[in-house]
Amino acid sequence: LEELVLANSWVDSFNEIFKLIYAKLYDEFEAENAWNWELKFKSYVSAEVTGKEINKLFERAKKEWKDIFDSLDYIKLKREHLDICVPKLEKVKLFWNNLRIIDEAFEYLIPEASKSKKWQYFTPRIIIDTCVKILNPTNEEYVLDPSCWSAGFLVHNMQYVWEKYNLTTYRQRSHYAWKYLYWIDFDEKSAKISKAIMLIAWDGKTHIFN
Repeated sequence: LEELVLANSWVDSFNEIFKLIYAKLYDEFEAENAWNWELKFKSYVSAEVTGKEINKLFERAKKEWKDIFDSLDYIKLKREHLDICVPKLEKVKLFWNNLRIIDEAFEYLIPEASKSKKWQYFTPRIIIDTCVKILNPTNEEYVLDPSCWSAGFLVHNMQYVWEKYNLTTYRQRSHYAWKYLYWIDFDEKSAKISKAIMLIAWDGKTHIFN
């Protein structure tokens, strides 16, 4: 996306890609509950129609997840840009996909300069797995990550508890996450990434504070 469009569109790559990701998340979420599983995040007969439909999805996503976007936010990409970006994303499934790949994609979106300037360190996932196993959390213990970045520790903790206590239904899983998992980050982009990751993991939208 950066090579094709974003580098020449004079917009913030991170914010615009995130808007498209949330529009797609909303579309997948709605399709799961629709009788025909129809996805609307796709290319249409013209750039005009594609732009109109993707903007509709983003407006609905804003209403669904009010704590992530400002009510005045809008997709700043031009319709001819959207017409190129959308086909690259429409065949990618986000919900219930490999969280490690999605996490790495989000991490890539934060420029190296931003990471070093804010002293952000991104813990390798194999180390996170080891830490969670050492902590051996129960399904009745509260967990707080005071510097969460992309919620890596919380995601791995959550999945560890789900498996350990055989929490298989959406209700069981989301109840655990909603009640016991908390995290904080000073960086606004990190908070957005955390919320997206946890939405993709079907956590029930837990307690993420910027």
